[in-house]
Amino acid sequence: MNAHKIPRMDPVTKPDLNAIHEHFPLSSEPGAIVKDIDESLMHYIASGHKPVTLEKWNSNLRDHELFLNSGGSGGIWQTFSTSGLVIGVYLKVKGLKGKQADFMEEKLTSNLPLKGAKLRYANLLGVVAEGLDFEGADLTGSLITDALLAKSSFKKAILQKVDLSRSDLQGCIFQGADLREADLENCNLEGADFTDTILTGSRFPGANLKDVVF
Repeated sequence: MNAHKIPRMDPVTKPDLNAIHEHFPLSSEPGAIVKDIDESLMHYIASGHKPVTLEKWNSNLRDHELFLNSGGSGGIWQTFSTSGLVIGVYLKVKGLKGKQADFMEEKLTSNLPLKGAKLRYANLLGVVAEGLDFEGADLTGSLITDALLAKSSFKKAILQKVDLSRSDLQGCIFQGADLREADLENCNLEGADFTDTILTGSRFPGANLKDVVF
């Protein structure tokens, strides 16, 4: 009786950490230790909100465009925590008309026209927007920390100077996106796709980069 020959198995190739650290700026550095933020509480609050309606979305974006065009563009965000929650304050500029888009801890759904959305310098802190399509959206300078965005697509999106700190970005697609000077400190990026992504000046201290594609 002939014995079955067991095929030779090639050893599993381990990720080249040097290549990862070289590709993702500051990813070899630890992220800041944050003890006074209760992410579970923030997500609980967001989960209790009803999804943003199309009417509210369109109204917010119209007001936001007026805000940006009347001097509200180009500001910077500063965050601080209180009672376990993160709060964002927009500084250095002020729009004279309209109102800045504020979707803090709101729920976004696929019923909204997210592809190509113009949301520069908007407040999306703690937003719940998992599995959605933001392809081609302009989110320049927006605050998107502590958000739930797993499996969403940001293909060819403009994410310059965006703060995504501590957000859940597992399985997200950033193919061809512009992430120049973006902050992804302590983000969960497991399985995310960064093919052809622009990362100049971005930062990834403490980020989980397991199984990333680049």
